[in-house]
Amino acid sequence: MKPLIALTLLIVCTGAFATCKTPVVSQVNSDTSLKTYSPLRNMSTGQILLMPPTGGENFTDRKIAKKLCRRGLEVHVLNYPQPSGLTLDLNVHERITRMVLKSVSDFMMQHQKKTVLLGASLGGIYASLIYSLAMDANPDYPSFAPIKGLVTSVAGGPLADILVYSKIEEAIQQRRMRLGSGVYQNRADYREQLDRAILTDPLRLARKSDAVLSYISLNDEKVPTRTQFKLARAHGAKMRFIRVLGHPTSVLYTYFTQGDEIAYFAKKILSRD
Repeated sequence: MKPLIALTLLIVCTGAFATCKTPVVSQVNSDTSLKTYSPLRNMSTGQILLMPPTGGENFTDRKIAKKLCRRGLEVHVLNYPQPSGLTLDLNVHERITRMVLKSVSDFMMQHQKKTVLLGASLGGIYASLIYSLAMDANPDYPSFAPIKGLVTSVAGGPLADILVYSKIEEAIQQRRMRLGSGVYQNRADYREQLDRAILTDPLRLARKSDAVLSYISLNDEKVPTRTQFKLARAHGAKMRFIRVLGHPTSVLYTYFTQGDEIAYFAKKILSRD
């Protein structure tokens, strides 16, 4: 077979350059919107739910959504509420998490198909938590049942460690405000009280599975590398290491260069009975 013919057949069979429809924006609920990327010819009966790092999509989310769509996968980008956590109230983290869980639950009730979750940074942390709740068949979230796989980039846990040690600017401001309030004896006391306040922690609820793929930055100070290892190991994840890049550039690396592996992994999970 001539090389050009072989390459053409490979592209057709894998959906590597499938044509995508114009993205469609819809409303999940009053706080949550959705942008859907659908291929003209689906290569899978399932779907990808993409959780952006800050609640609203950015150019990296659009890049990976288009890339996966061109490989024959339907991709939904969830734009969910993510209010500021700059407050002395430690319970704010649990309240924000519950808001995100409701957004995903409402989405899943409207789109009951086999689903692989994809998320980077905080989006990956939420995705990890949601996947574990799905594996546990948590009675509070029955709509999570079709969720079958998880792909994360630079996601870590426990959340208390990230809030205490992260060098993300908002986390630094939050930490200074809280530690300067006189409420906590020291950083260890602050961390302990955070851990008590955060009930739905991704590491505490993590479950082992052969349907998890994690990209880990070995040079990350924003979601500290050790927290990424903890979460990936708790899931029994297939791990891929990003050796020289920091936090934001690791997200770029994952979404701009690893689309083929993510698409292959997702299709494999979605093809299971």
